[in-house]
Order: sequence, then C-alpha cells, then structure tokens
Amino acid sequence: MKIKTKGFMIKKKGNFDTIHCNIYYKYYKTMKFSITTSFFNTGKYIDGVYNSITEQTYSNWEWIITDDWSSDDTKNKLIELSKKDKRVIYKEQDHKKEMFFNPQLFGDGDFIFQLDSDDLLIPKTLEIYLYFFTLLKDVTFIISCANQFEYPDKRSLFDIADINKIKNLADNNIIPFARCWRNKEILFEESKLFHNDYIQVTKLEENGKFLYIPRTLYKWNYRPGSISHSTYDIKELKSEQKRIDDNVKIRRNYKELNTQHGIFKGIDVNYYNTMQISNLNYEKECKYISIIKKDNYSSLEEKLKLLYYDHKVSINEYKDIDYHFTYIKNQDDYDFFIDFFKNKYENGEFTIKLHYKNDENIMEDLRGLDFGYSTFYQTVNDSNDTFIIINR
Repeated sequence: MKIKTKGFMIKKKGNFDTIHCNIYYKYYKTMKFSITTSFFNTGKYIDGVYNSITEQTYSNWEWIITDDWSSDDTKNKLIELSKKDKRVIYKEQDHKKEMFFNPQLFGDGDFIFQLDSDDLLIPKTLEIYLYFFTLLKDVTFIISCANQFEYPDKRSLFDIADINKIKNLADNNIIPFARCWRNKEILFEESKLFHNDYIQVTKLEENGKFLYIPRTLYKWNYRPGSISHSTYDIKELKSEQKRIDDNVKIRRNYKELNTQHGIFKGIDVNYYNTMQISNLNYEKECKYISIIKKDNYSSLEEKLKLLYYDHKVSINEYKDIDYHFTYIKNQDDYDFFIDFFKNKYENGEFTIKLHYKNDENIMEDLRGLDFGYSTFYQTVNDSNDTFIIINR
C-alpha cells in the first residue's frame, strides 16, 4: 500500500516504519517553515534563491526577506518580488543585522530556517527536515552537509565532519549549514561581527538535542565578497570569538554537554561522504541505491536506510540500480570493486571515494575500462581523498 502526495511518496512497507509514516502524513501540509533571508548588496542572487525555495517538494512555507541597508538596488528588487508572490514577505528591520541574528522575531512558522542570500536549497530540503523533526521529538534543531559551489555550478564536498566523534557544537569544528529550529521564545545575542551561526547553535543545543544529517541538503556559495571573506582585524576577530566562547562556558557552568542525537552514529564516515557528493541528493523521486562493499554489514545498511529513508537502499545489488557507491582504502577493496565493475555494473551513476596510496595506479586502470568518468572532486579540507563520478 502506498500513500501518494504531491512532491513525494510515503511507502507503508520497506524503508519506513508504519507508525512514523502515519505521523509524517498527519503533519504533511500542517507544519509551516519560516525561511528568513537578510540581503546586503546581493540583489543578483535573489532569483536563484527564490527558485530554490519555490522548487521545494514541501510547499507549506513563507519566505521572510529584508534588506540590510544595501548601497545598490537590492531593496527595490526584494519589494517587487514580494508584490508578485504573496508567500514572499518583505519586512523592515529596526537596525542592521536584526534579522541576521534573530530571524525568529520575524516569522511565525513552526520551524525557522535561516537561508543566506547567496546560497541555495536542494529540492527536498524542507521535506527531509520535516520528516526528522516529526520523527525525533527531542531534537531542537537540525543542520546538514553542504556542497560548495560556484557560478557556474562547480560542486564539491565541503563538510566531512565525522558524526561518530561529535558531542556538541561548541567543542567541534563543524560549520552549522542549513540551520533550522523549532520556533520558540528565545533571543540570541547580537555580535559585533558575523558569528551568528555559532551564537545560534550553541544557545539552541542548551535547550535540547541537535541532529546533524550527514547528507547534502544545502548549496553553499563561498564567493569573494561574501561576509565570510570580510576583512576584519585578526585581533578583533579572535577577541570577539573568545568573548563568545567564554559566554558559552559560563552559561553551561563549564560542564561538558553531549547534545547530538545519535541515530546516525555507527555509519562509517567514508560511506556517507561518498554519497554526499552524488547527484542522488538532487533527485525528487525515489531511486534505487546499492553500496558496493566487500564485507556485507547489515548495520551499515540499516543506518543508511534511515539516512536515505526516501530511497531504496541495498548492499552489493546490481540489477536495476540508479546509484552505486563504494569506498576503496586498500588492494582488497580495489580488487572487489574491479570484479564488480567488470562483471556486474550495467548503468547508472557510480560514485567512488579513494583513500589509497596507489590511487594514481587506480586512475590509470580505470582509464583502460570501457566507460567515461565525468568529473572527480577533491574535498575542500586538507584530506587527500578523491571522489570519482562515473556515468554509464
């Protein structure tokens, strides 16, 4: 039996638990997201951000926008857009960066989603967030992985934090992309600089657990001229960061908190990293996924079924598969992959993560096989991992 709704399909059997499906269906279209965006001289990105919101598979949202005292025509463009679409609401601020630090003061939705003025959502972001908020009542806010991109769209994996090592966000070097939280009476401190993400998540995780979804649900534009590239005095930056850190420690009475919801702990980081770079993350419909792995561990399969609840996940299957994934760390892994690839791989996208000292030899071997690989990506941090995407 299947329940079909606009934008997605809920399966009563398979990857879903029946009770959770019923809960999800009950809340479908009743829970509203207030997406907030503060624009400062970023008028040329308005259409892109707007399109990424209107293309969402979940439709119960409002987009609250404001101009942050731009020196160009950004404000006029925002007001014009709000006149054309009643779901887009322009609001004035009492002072600069008011919405930037406290977006919950401007939206009345069940969830507040802060979206930067030059970033993008992927089509199922809101739908997936709603599912996990509904599933996990003790989760106060959710963050996720992101693909870094430039114009034209050149995608790479940015955040590869290992969820098995995270306890709380104050003690871990993880950027809280796609911040979304349950709307509640809370007021965030306004910093002199641009630390709103850190200020928000450290305050929120004192009121409940957070969920880090190790899945690409956001597109981050790390562009020259953005606030992340702003030229601040290094001493001032460090001084402000120390002040904020000290405030967090005082609020927590210098206690170590364990605030991460651990439903995804136990997944090898190399497998969900491999999936994060794939075109799978941009699919709206249910797809068939196969993890190509020498050792068939059922626990990995069950965790990935939860992470990609909206797709059909299996291990070492090859018939009628849309997306294949594998991780190569040694010669045994490579031999297993080559045997699979030569004898069973038929079509679809095949994403490989290489972390192997003989990776140049692997690349040479792959060139000799009868296929063409589209692109391979390097992670943005200092890792030597290489991602290869094959299409056939």
